[in-house]
Amino acid sequence: MTQMHARPASAPEHAPPTSAEIIVFFDELLAEGVDLPELLERAADFLGAPLGYAPAHGDPGMSAGLGAGVGTPRPVDAAHLRIGNEEDADRGEPSGELWLALADTQLATIALERLAVAVRVSLRWAARQEAAAPRAIDVLIDRSAPQGARDIALDQLGLTPDAPVRFVVCTGPVEGIEALVASLAGPAGQRILARTTHDARTVLLLAAPDPAGIELAGVPVGVRAAYSHAVPARQAGVGFVNACDTQRFSRPSPADTGPYRGIDAVWLNGARTSPLGALAHLAPEYLAMLPDVQKLERLAERHGERILQVLEAYATTESMRKAAALVFLHHNSVLYWVQKAEAELGYSLAGPYQRALLFLSLCLHRIWRDQD
Repeated sequence: MTQMHARPASAPEHAPPTSAEIIVFFDELLAEGVDLPELLERAADFLGAPLGYAPAHGDPGMSAGLGAGVGTPRPVDAAHLRIGNEEDADRGEPSGELWLALADTQLATIALERLAVAVRVSLRWAARQEAAAPRAIDVLIDRSAPQGARDIALDQLGLTPDAPVRFVVCTGPVEGIEALVASLAGPAGQRILARTTHDARTVLLLAAPDPAGIELAGVPVGVRAAYSHAVPARQAGVGFVNACDTQRFSRPSPADTGPYRGIDAVWLNGARTSPLGALAHLAPEYLAMLPDVQKLERLAERHGERILQVLEAYATTESMRKAAALVFLHHNSVLYWVQKAEAELGYSLAGPYQRALLFLSLCLHRIWRDQD
């Protein structure tokens, strides 16, 4: 669609500018960083002649609100200049045709050349600003975003402030994450409202008409995933933090399909683990100084990661035999690793209080290891 600007018929005539004045005028416009509508408006007024810009692909947004002359085709006697080509247009680069109905053909040539430069720069600036503008989901998860921006983001997503939503946060192999997203949108029947990436995590915003948990047949191997409790859309930032905190306690999925053991920590529900989420906000420097965290790290360095899994099974069950069944070991093997831990930690793990303390230490150790 053609964009056109012309002086009103009642505007007084004035002498055409010189070539030097044309160059200075467009240089000043570039320095001001004006947008395309203002650029064309001021150029038409300065040159005292109609001019227009027709984008190669006829973007209707380019001609909105430009006043009289919008849509007028190029006059047959107007000087014209093409900028870009079809390949540029396909890449989103500025392309199209400029025209100027100035009687002095020499000045028209100079003016069109300077106008072409200004139009390219203006369009590129506009494209960069649009690309840099945060998406609605990014505004919602930014807890420092002003309320006005949040309201606009909710409106863009078609959400009322009280609409229930939840977040899914995951990391892992790209193909696994895409399979998880497809499973959520397909068999799991979840409505995905938006998607983004934050701190190397894939983040999904879901409608949550049912506050119950999300049932999945499985999580792809290697993917660490968790989801938040349902929150009103106006409190989306709270749900996002809950999902991130919960994901910190997850482990890479060991199999594409379940059932999973609790100790596998696959597909964690933030509604059930929110009390542990507060631990994720402790400073890593503080966690690193905790004696039990240091001792658990030494155990893992000497005996491998398996000992941590055995200790967690023991801390969350009532007996050696139940822990052994959970990690597929003989109960004497569990006893062996528990005794190793007792010798390192310096206290007995026989009583329920001591086991609770061990579980808390294991959680703190996992968070310390997983600090961003």
